[in-house]
Amino acid sequence: MDKLNREFSRGFLLTMDNGCELIAKIPCAHTEQAFLASEVATSKYLRQYTSLPIPNVLAWNPDKTNEIGSEYLIVEKIYGVALKDLWENLSSLDRYSIIEKIVAMETELANLDFSAYGALYLRGSVPDQPKYYPLASERDCGESFCVGALYKLSQIDDNTESSGELTSYGPCQSIFHIHVILLYSLLAIKPSVENKFQAMTQVDFDPINETRALLEKASILISILTSDNRVQRVSKPSL
Repeated sequence: MDKLNREFSRGFLLTMDNGCELIAKIPCAHTEQAFLASEVATSKYLRQYTSLPIPNVLAWNPDKTNEIGSEYLIVEKIYGVALKDLWENLSSLDRYSIIEKIVAMETELANLDFSAYGALYLRGSVPDQPKYYPLASERDCGESFCVGALYKLSQIDDNTESSGELTSYGPCQSIFHIHVILLYSLLAIKPSVENKFQAMTQVDFDPINETRALLEKASILISILTSDNRVQRVSKPSL
């Protein structure tokens, strides 16, 4: 078993007796059920309804009180080489070819439209969701998915295993509402985190307040843009 550590989770490469390799992922800190549920639903949806090479979800458990004491996700290993390890040695023709493939993937994702702005879930995977929107039948033939709330964890003050306070936003059918909600969630920076940032950076200007001011201006601009009928006609929820 090899460790594959990342910023938000710890990955483990599992080699079975028959040589099959799997990836097990455990979050670095306890999260909420909705986070893993949305990740699983998004992976399953993309694997089922797009041509993107998405690893198959083999097992998952969002209950932090299970037998291993943590949420976990097990997926099949996708074999290949990281593009960053090859890019410098590729010819211009090969680079253009890769860029075209990436654009094709982005186009495929952009062509997926959903019933509301929020996060994707398997129906019934988050039973305490107060509100959700089912996907249109042409986007979900098996009636397995829905759009529910976006969740955001507040900043924490230390390195404990607590993930902070959970706040939900949406789901919304209006582009104006979801953008304003997200902007104001970013404005909610705890004073303790702000003070810690100031101590770490030791700079003369105030980046936290400057960010707040920029976001407040952005919220005004978004209000103007989203009230325009032309913007509303071309805007749609997508991945």
